[in-house]
Amino acid sequence: MIQTLLWSIRYRLIWIVFFLCLGLLGRGFLLGTSNLIGAWVDYLTLNNVLNVSFLIIDDNSKFLFSLTLFIIVGFFITWIYRLGFSDLCALMVSEIYDEITYRTSRFPISFFDKNPIGRIVTRFSSDYGNVFRLFGGPLAEFLSILFDLLWMVALMGLANWRFLPFLFLSIFFHFLIYSKFQPQLRKQRRLLSQLRAPSLGHFAESIQGATPIRIFNKEVTFTNRFLSLDLDFLKQKIKTVKNITFFTVSLNLLAFILYLSIGVFSWWGIQNQWLTLGDMGIAFGLVALSGNTVQMFFEWLTQFEEAIVGLERLNEYLHFPLEEGATLPFKAKFPTPEHFKNRASLTPYPLALNIKDQKIIFKDIWFRYGPQYPWILKNINFEMPMSGERLGIIGRTGAGKSSIIQCLFQIYPIEKGSIQIGPYTLPMKKLPESAHLDFLREFFAYIPQDPFLFRGTLLENLDPRETPDLPRIEQLLRRLGKSEWISKLNENLEERGKNFSSGERQLVQLIRILIQNRPLLVMDEATSNIDPRTEDLIVRTLNQELKNKSQIIIAHRLETLESCHRILWLDKGEIKMLGTPQEVLPQFIAFGKHQSDEAYKNDR
Repeated sequence: MIQTLLWSIRYRLIWIVFFLCLGLLGRGFLLGTSNLIGAWVDYLTLNNVLNVSFLIIDDNSKFLFSLTLFIIVGFFITWIYRLGFSDLCALMVSEIYDEITYRTSRFPISFFDKNPIGRIVTRFSSDYGNVFRLFGGPLAEFLSILFDLLWMVALMGLANWRFLPFLFLSIFFHFLIYSKFQPQLRKQRRLLSQLRAPSLGHFAESIQGATPIRIFNKEVTFTNRFLSLDLDFLKQKIKTVKNITFFTVSLNLLAFILYLSIGVFSWWGIQNQWLTLGDMGIAFGLVALSGNTVQMFFEWLTQFEEAIVGLERLNEYLHFPLEEGATLPFKAKFPTPEHFKNRASLTPYPLALNIKDQKIIFKDIWFRYGPQYPWILKNINFEMPMSGERLGIIGRTGAGKSSIIQCLFQIYPIEKGSIQIGPYTLPMKKLPESAHLDFLREFFAYIPQDPFLFRGTLLENLDPRETPDLPRIEQLLRRLGKSEWISKLNENLEERGKNFSSGERQLVQLIRILIQNRPLLVMDEATSNIDPRTEDLIVRTLNQELKNKSQIIIAHRLETLESCHRILWLDKGEIKMLGTPQEVLPQFIAFGKHQSDEAYKNDR
């Protein structure tokens, strides 16, 4: 965590020191007015020439001019300090946020499986908000309070050293109170951060599942669950507020005792004639102000603790392991030794690679979704040329069809075996100089079972590049029977494409991967929500558009697979058969019929 802060500071160290010096100087001018006024009071009562450092003031006009000059210069310098330092702090915190985002987007999928969405969102909302609220603008205020305390000691010593013990006692007792409350406050704030995530996560999941919740009339169940989680958070919030209130009341009581002591001491000093009215005014004003300042300092320190807790939680994500083979973008700045970084010269798209004689080879693959789960794929061995072959994958539900795709994209780590993609090998235990995981994924275009569209225009979803290929898009839309979309390219889609049907969303993804022009196309039930007529049109378009591209097609409709060169039949995670459609499909149909008959007999 300290390393993170130091990294953020070191790139702007000169500017930070410059603005801190301005802040210290500005507060000196503003607080120095108290000494100026006190000396002027003594001048009026004792008829002495006012000699304040380099100033010699012997009339009202010079005094007013000097006082005005101190205030204007102090205000102007302090304003520059606040503005500049706050801007630097906000920029540093934003950079930390960006660095954490770079890494979180490259975490293993298992991380998102294990961590509820509310817990992750909390890190980027409330925890980041706590850090930004202090390290944005308020940190400049916090340091100004520290500058005030330093100047109060110096100015009070110049006025009358006898008041310094009151200031030091004030700081000492405030520190004792802070030390007593600090552990409990930190504990309560951490509990508060932890209890905020479950209610947020439940709320987000309820919004995503709003349709089935209403269909099954479960609104009351989900509402009660949210209220229960929210009540836990509110109870902890009340405990935290109580601790903060007790802390503040203790500081106020200490300030009251301090004011009373200073008043009695000042009266006694004037009576014994070793304090002047000017000295008393300076000292009483500064000590009284110091009491409030010290109280504010320790109150801000508790908020600083809250920000540190948020920074600790963000720092966990900054050093969390990435998925195997993943690298940080070249623009990432924070050096984490456990993470690799892209080289700027690395070609992001490996399409220039000669793939004519290249193959994808699955060798002795054993795969599961975690050490605690059973094996999904068992000893999978096959190879596929990358020069235009269409490979269909079939099997019953749970046979491991989609897991083949998970292995190919290395969404989950491969425990045993390897996958050869041309000259490169997965899993990437050690990054080669010429490739990384994102680099290899550029070989593939993918249409998942659940089509996903992004918020934006239809054109941006069809071709997310900065310069979309409009003629190519219009050509594909006409060929796929969607020429009416041409006039709607600049219309915005709703979140996740809710204003499109499931079939239309799949069609958008299909056009997207055709635009991408990758060597290998992977389709996982890509036409499951499309009517047979449109599916036939899509299959014929794919056969023509991708005749020189390799394809992996997962489908339950066997007619979709008839145009494949080979069929891979999976059963219970093992390869049952690999051959031409004429060899595999009849046996698969017979096997399915036999399984159904057996199940029917068992039910009887």
